[in-house]
Amino acid sequence: MKTLFRACAVCLFWFGFAHAAVEGDPFSDGKAFSDLHAIEASDTFLLGGFAESRNQFSLNDPETPISLRQKVQVEALWRRDVLSLFGSLEGSYEGAAHTWPGDHSPWKADLRELYLPYDTDNIDIFLGRKTHRWGTGDGINPMDLINPLDTRDPVTTGRADNRLPVWLFSGTVSGNGISFEGVFLPKAEVNALPRSGNPWEPRALRELRRQRDDGLFTITAPDEPDRWFRDVEYGGRLRIAEPERPVRHYPAPRGCQHRVQRRSRHGSVQGMAS
Repeated sequence: MKTLFRACAVCLFWFGFAHAAVEGDPFSDGKAFSDLHAIEASDTFLLGGFAESRNQFSLNDPETPISLRQKVQVEALWRRDVLSLFGSLEGSYEGAAHTWPGDHSPWKADLRELYLPYDTDNIDIFLGRKTHRWGTGDGINPMDLINPLDTRDPVTTGRADNRLPVWLFSGTVSGNGISFEGVFLPKAEVNALPRSGNPWEPRALRELRRQRDDGLFTITAPDEPDRWFRDVEYGGRLRIAEPERPVRHYPAPRGCQHRVQRRSRHGSVQGMAS
């Protein structure tokens, strides 16, 4: 069984790379972005969503799943001129919860995001519950401290998926190549520890909890921020873009494609405080 499972995993991995290249323009028909053009129109209401099935197994023990998370998310967007309202609801079922040690409910439903944007050419304002990306780094971003990590599945695909939305107010003012962005959280949010028995519970934390249950020592409750408008968090970011400059290219070897590109040089100063 393990040999068959590993062989299937290798075949899927090879198949994905072998067929990753796409010839031509898949969006040449012009219909793929019809909804995006509709968002720009005034008095717009769009209702959508998606369903996701993410199943994770271990090569060492393929018969016991790590996670069988099935998720449905419903999203709605209303827009009128420069004002809009976006909301999303999420419901999920964890089919492997019964195999985890401890008491874990497989069902979960909550409000994902609900915020009011005000969007103009020079001013952008967001108010509500939102996932706010901070910084430009991909993957591990040391400046992305606004949204706490979702410990239910911290290895999800995409940086936005493994973060939990928070209540905040943010605004951006831009003009003449300079923009300033500020964000304010009425109550700071921090990463929660994975629950006992969770597949992503660190071994060190699991050992500490085991020793606590054996009576070797006592762990006090963490002192987390829980006071609205007192345990606040805020930050600002200044971004300066210089005029576009051509990128100097050196002659490429024969047979290689050579393409002239232009880019902007950017500088930014950013920080967080709480």
